[in-house]
Amino acid sequence: MNNKLDKKSSCILTITLILLISLLVNVYQSIAGIEYKKEIGNEINKSIEEIRTRNESILLTLEGCISSQSITSEEILTLYKNYNLINIAELNLWEKYLKNIETSWFKKDNKVDLTGTDQNEVFANIEGLIYNLLINYMSNDMNSIKLDDKLAMDISVMKEISYELNTYINSFMEEKLSNLEGEEKAEKMINKGYWIDILKGIEEINSKYKNYMFKL
Repeated sequence: MNNKLDKKSSCILTITLILLISLLVNVYQSIAGIEYKKEIGNEINKSIEEIRTRNESILLTLEGCISSQSITSEEILTLYKNYNLINIAELNLWEKYLKNIETSWFKKDNKVDLTGTDQNEVFANIEGLIYNLLINYMSNDMNSIKLDDKLAMDISVMKEISYELNTYINSFMEEKLSNLEGEEKAEKMINKGYWIDILKGIEEINSKYKNYMFKL
């Protein structure tokens, strides 16, 4: 009789331990998931802010070039730095999107259509143009040059892209995320899928210019 009770008690204890371990694992995974989501949200928010602020600087620089009908070595360096950082930030958003697309906190109806998409193509092309201008300046030891017809057109198109991007992001932030900062903003960006909306918006703007041939 005692052996049966001991076996029953042992079985109950084993089941209890298994359930307890399972509960602890679930709690740990839940906490880890929350922390991961928080970390991703902060990184995404940082990338979007990087795109927004760098693009504002680009827009001001391009307006100056168009106004003077010339471009200085300092302006080229400024543009190259800012386009490079935008390029990195947008690639980071794509990386986060592709890595986490199947997670449960992605809304099924909020995904980017990747059909025929070359991620980051337009900014990469612009960065290539600016890099070639930079090499040209360094090779010829010039401080500034007048814009020829093609370069003037390229800079005008770059300004159009920058203006559209600036208008889109600022309008979106004002409508969806006004008066929010830091982690609160990052959390809402993730929970509402707003960062994917912004990624879509950037891609829609870029897609209008993907066939434009910048001077390389």
